[in-house]
Amino acid sequence: PFSLIFSDHQWLDQGDFGYLDEELDLFGFALAAGDWNGDSFDDLAVGIIGEDVIPDQGDEGVVIAAYGSAAGISRGGASLLFDRTGAVETSDYFGVALASGDFDGDGFEDLAVGAHGED
Repeated sequence: PFSLIFSDHQWLDQGDFGYLDEELDLFGFALAAGDWNGDSFDDLAVGIIGEDVIPDQGDEGVVIAAYGSAAGISRGGASLLFDRTGAVETSDYFGVALASGDFDGDGFEDLAVGAHGED
């Protein structure tokens, strides 16, 4: 399993967010940071492009949006994002690329998620 280490004191892996870490999930394949909930703390989006959303399909991919606090990234209350625009399909690789910015000019940060295998 792959883990993320921040500074010297915070270690995160997929299990911290309640998701089974199977072989080749590729936790942390893409990362983005931004304050998406407006609380003045940076939040973290983690792409897991090999995560299976539908059993026996494979590599649909998900993104975990974990929220920041004064103590760092919170393991509780994270949001699970997956392809909701169309059918979740094998090899979508949802979360292969992540970017943060104010894309719509409303003064709030947004999260963009790439899925290069989406049909």
